[in-house]
Amino acid sequence: MTADSHGREILLGDLNATEALGARIAAGLKVGSVVALEGDLGAGKTTLARAILRALGVTETVPSPTFTLVQSYDTPRLTVRHYDLYRIERAEEMAELGLEEALDEGAVLIEWPERAGRFLPAEALHVRLEIAGEARRAVISGNAAADRQAAIDAFLARAGWGDAERFPLPSDASTRRYVRLKRGAKTALLLDQPQSAETPAAPADATPQERRALGYNAVARLAGADCARFVAVADYLRAQGLSAPEVYASEAREGLVLIEDLGDALYADALAEGADAATLYQAAAEVLAKLHARPAPSVLPPDKALHAYDETALLAETDLLPQWFFPLALGRQAEPDEFEEHRALWRAALAPYLSSPPVFVHRDYHAQNLLWLPAREGAARVGLIDFQDAVAGARAYDLVSLIEDARRDVAPALAEATVAHYFHAMRAQGTPLEAQAFACERAVFAAQRNAKIVGIFTRLYRRDGKARYLSYLPLVWSYLGRDLGHPALSSLKSWYDRHIPQEARGIPRGA
Repeated sequence: MTADSHGREILLGDLNATEALGARIAAGLKVGSVVALEGDLGAGKTTLARAILRALGVTETVPSPTFTLVQSYDTPRLTVRHYDLYRIERAEEMAELGLEEALDEGAVLIEWPERAGRFLPAEALHVRLEIAGEARRAVISGNAAADRQAAIDAFLARAGWGDAERFPLPSDASTRRYVRLKRGAKTALLLDQPQSAETPAAPADATPQERRALGYNAVARLAGADCARFVAVADYLRAQGLSAPEVYASEAREGLVLIEDLGDALYADALAEGADAATLYQAAAEVLAKLHARPAPSVLPPDKALHAYDETALLAETDLLPQWFFPLALGRQAEPDEFEEHRALWRAALAPYLSSPPVFVHRDYHAQNLLWLPAREGAARVGLIDFQDAVAGARAYDLVSLIEDARRDVAPALAEATVAHYFHAMRAQGTPLEAQAFACERAVFAAQRNAKIVGIFTRLYRRDGKARYLSYLPLVWSYLGRDLGHPALSSLKSWYDRHIPQEARGIPRGA
C-alpha cells in the first residue's frame, strides 16, 4: 500500500485482493456510512460492491442494480443499500431514491456517485477503481473512515496480523465493533472503538455535579470509549482464573485492541441449540461466587479506578423510565412532582445497600454476554465479554441480571435453582449469605435494573430508531411487576400503579 496526493493506493492483483479490500471496507461500515465507488465501465465497481456485501454476510446472488437503480440487503450487522446511478440523467432524480432514509437505516454503496451531484453526502468514502495493466488499482480517499482504516491496517501489521482475513461481527447498541481475524487456523478479534465516539468516563473523584456536567456516561459510571479500561478489566478477570479474552496487543489511545477469540457459543445460542440450561446457569453462578469471594478492588492495575455503583449512578438509571417511557406510553412528559417522587422513592429503597462492602459487578451479566467453553474447567467454562462498564456494587446485581434477562425469558424454576446454587457456592468458599436479607437486596436491584432497562430500550427506539428493542418491553415489565411485589418496594409499587396503568406497560400502541 502506498500513498500519493490523491489518497491511499492498493494494487488489486486478483480476486482475492479485491475480496480482502471488500472485507476491510465492510469492517468500517456503520449506520450512515457511504461508500462512493468510482471508475470507468469495467473497472470493477460491482465486483468490489459484491465483495463488501459478502464480507457482511450476504450469501445470495448480488446483481448489478443498473436497471433497478437500488437493491437492499439486510445483513447480520446492518441494512445496506446498493445504488447504481448510471441511468440517472439529472441529480434531482436522487430525491426519489430514498437516499436520506437509507442512511438513517444503514449504510449505502453507490456506483457512479458523480451523478448524485449535491445529493452525495460530503462524508462519503471514495474508492476509485482503475485498470492497471493486468490488474486493477484502488485509490481510497475522502473521509475519516479512510484514515481510520489506515490506522487499523498499521496496528494489525505491528501486531503481526496484517495479512489476516477480516470478518466483521454483528454490532448492537454500542459504538464498539468487532472484527474476526483469520490467519490460517488461528483467529483473533479486533476491538475497534475510536476514543472520541462517546463521552469519556468521569474521574474517580468527580463530584455528582461535575459528573452531570459531563453527561450521562459520567453520571451513570459508564466507561465510554475507554479501551484502556477494557484491557484493565480483562486482565483483572483473568487474574481471578476466569475466562475473559487474553489481550494480545493494544493501542488504547487509538481505540484498538487485539484480543483472544473465545468463539461464537453465546449462552443464548447454546441454549437455543439444546444445551442443558441448569449446567450453564450453575456455572455462571459459580463465576459470581468466585468474584464475590473478596471485596472489590479500588483500582484495576495499572491505574483504572473501579468506580462505585453509587446513588448518583443508580438514580440516573431509574430516571430514564419517566424521562423516556412516559412520552411514548402516556403521550406526555412526566410532571416535575411525579419525577421527583419517583426519584425519592428509589433513593429510599437503595439507601440500605449503598454502605455495604462492594464486590466486582460486571453490570451486563446475561446470556448475550456469556460464552459456553465446555473444554475448560470449573468457572473458566464461562467466557466473559462486554465487561468494560464494570463497577463496585451489590452482590445481587449480576445475579438478577442473569436470571431476569431482558432478552430471554428465564423460567422461575431455573432462576431459583441458580440462586440456590449461588448460595451453595458462597457457603462452600466460606462467604455465606443471610437468605432473608439477600432476598430483599435481590428484589431491590432487580427492580432497579428493570426500571433502567425500560428507559434504555425506549430511548434506543425513540432516539436511535432501533425498533427491535420495543419487543423486549413486555418481558421486562413482567419482571418489574414481579419485583415490585416485594414488601420492601411497596411504596414504589404504589407509584407505578398510580402513574403507569397496566394497559400502558409493554409495547405502547402506535409504536
